[in-house]
Amino acid sequence: MTRRVFLGSVAAAALAESGPTRFEIGCLALPYRDFSFERACEGIARAGCRYVGYGTEQEKVIVPALDARPAEAARVAERARSFGLEPRLMFSRINIAAPDAVEGHRRRIAQAAASRIPYLLT
Repeated sequence: MTRRVFLGSVAAAALAESGPTRFEIGCLALPYRDFSFERACEGIARAGCRYVGYGTEQEKVIVPALDARPAEAARVAERARSFGLEPRLMFSRINIAAPDAVEGHRRRIAQAAASRIPYLLT
């Protein structure tokens, strides 16, 4: 048995044990920044995506607002879910060098948690 055959069989065994990779196909609301959040969700859902990411500007307003209460962020997530989308990520939009960066990140983490969004991009 050559080293190449051995490594190939080890890799194949590892893949068979863990199963195939499961990809989550989604879209960011960012391309719809000139439109409402609802229009973004509508377009993303019609394109056949199941997952959505947001936290960017929609009609020049950050959705959800950086200072929004967690309950308001959760309402935004429910709006996305009403289109059949599952929110998977949110942009923090907090500059880590800003004087209030720690508090800003805490707010965004609370918003993501209330929205059941597992990934916060910084």
